[in-house]
Amino acid sequence: AQVNALPKDGGSPMSTAAYHGHIEILKHLFEVGARANFENGDGNTPLHVAAFAGEIEIVRLLLRKGASITKRNKNRQTATDIVASDWDEGTAGFYRAVGAATGKIFDLTQIEKVRPQIAQLLRRHAAKAKK
Repeated sequence: AQVNALPKDGGSPMSTAAYHGHIEILKHLFEVGARANFENGDGNTPLHVAAFAGEIEIVRLLLRKGASITKRNKNRQTATDIVASDWDEGTAGFYRAVGAATGKIFDLTQIEKVRPQIAQLLRRHAAKAKK
């Protein structure tokens, strides 16, 4: 696959690697010219996807590589918006539905725990960027 191309299924190589927690693949993609803010079919960047998937180390990598925290997807959400809402049964159900549609089994206990940490990390990064 071309690193900065959007396949017919709508998932870029960067977003797919971020979603599945493949940090080594992301590092390789950066080495061969991938762009941190390349959008998938929903307008989500790898940062949106990594934040949603609870991949905090990938979020950190993407921020170091220049991922935009202000970029909005087609639903007008930033990566911070993706993880800033309170955890409830509706949120858990959304993760279960996405997991069922994609074949990914989310550890909901871990996701619930890490979402506020990722939101805080993104907010701190935004505050530093404003200075």
